[in-house]
Amino acid sequence: IVGIPVERTLALAFLLASALGGFAGFLIAATDGQVTPMLGMWATTKGLVAIMLGGLGSLPGAALGGLMLGLIEAHVLTLAGPQVRDLAVWLILFTVLAVWPGGLLGGRAHGDWQAVRGRV
Repeated sequence: IVGIPVERTLALAFLLASALGGFAGFLIAATDGQVTPMLGMWATTKGLVAIMLGGLGSLPGAALGGLMLGLIEAHVLTLAGPQVRDLAVWLILFTVLAVWPGGLLGGRAHGDWQAVRGRV
């Protein structure tokens, strides 16, 4: 039989995703230094912000969002200090989503106001 071995491909994808998730969890646990109910919440929030900045459903958008998030945090940390860093990130996220509801490289958002009013 010629073709893609579906069961082996799914098993390999599951193995790869599990290994990457486990390694990411190890790095997050090593960074926090202690186990609490909020372990890794900062990483989850930053990942969500990066995905939303770049555009939902866009892999290049997620990479761009992560790069932007890192640059924004580094510059704000240098210029204004750690107290303002998260505030600046959230303000930029809200501004981007107000102008482009789907993110920078994302498609049109469902419920876009022009589509709702029938102007598409």
